Amino acid sequence: MERLELLQVHNMIREIRGMLTFGPSPCLETPCMPGTAFQINEGNSVWYLKWNGRLLDCGDEFDGTRLQEGMHLRVSGVETILKDIYGLEHKVVELGSLEKL
Repeated sequence: MERLELLQVHNMIREIRGMLTFGPSPCLETPCMPGTAFQINEGNSVWYLKWNGRLLDCGDEFDGTRLQEGMHLRVSGVETILKDIYGLEHKVVELGSLEKL
């Protein structure tokens, strides 16, 4: 099984305000294994949330806050780009802070 890595093509601190949604995660392994991940939506942009080297999923917490779909958040962290097995790019923020709004 081949596993792809997160590619850090930006090294920029980003602050995002938006609503937390839950959906399919990018396909990162060959063969593609379906998975899920939290995303934060701000306008027309979507960022996956990452912490400790992995995308956050159902049941995960960050800094004492249990993540739930529909929460309005302000998050900040390092923005990176994740390339899936098909070469599609997905925005990711490695969490540094998270605040419920």
